[in-house]
Amino acid sequence: MPFIDEKEVIKSLKQSNVKAFDWIFARYHKKVLSFCHHYTSSKEEAEEIGQAVFLAIWENRLVIDDERPFETYLFSIARHHVYNALKKKTYRKAFLEKTTDPTLEYDFDTENQIFFHDLEDLLEKLLTLIPPKRREIFLLSRKDGLSYKQIAETLHISENTVDTQIRNVLNYLRPILEKFL
Repeated sequence: MPFIDEKEVIKSLKQSNVKAFDWIFARYHKKVLSFCHHYTSSKEEAEEIGQAVFLAIWENRLVIDDERPFETYLFSIARHHVYNALKKKTYRKAFLEKTTDPTLEYDFDTENQIFFHDLEDLLEKLLTLIPPKRREIFLLSRKDGLSYKQIAETLHISENTVDTQIRNVLNYLRPILEKFL
């Protein structure tokens, strides 16, 4: 079905016409990817966000206002998705930094507290996979805030051993947690 104008396309889209969706996708896909790439500087992230944007268009097709400019609606969705992706990336980075430097403090809103706690749960699960003594040393440092010297005295080991064990934990955790950045 050839479309004459965008209003007609939107009306067809609202009737779940896949060809209308294909027309919208063909017309705006490159623009959306370019927009997303501008903010993320990552082709992969831009493509992922672009997919989410067009999925949102399809899922919300029934509520699209065909009297308003579609491009404005489309890019408001894209902006929202880019913002959320960047926000999650920021909080993931903050979590990783907090994991490696317990002296850092962050204040998160409720949604991000949930996200942050999910990452903390992941960290707890990962810590169960490391040797118990190494885990104990790491937790004394990161959770209890003890210095390397205090940990060494508490566990009757050298500060070098404490340093080595914490480095080993961080070298194990970083690549796994960075996948979530």
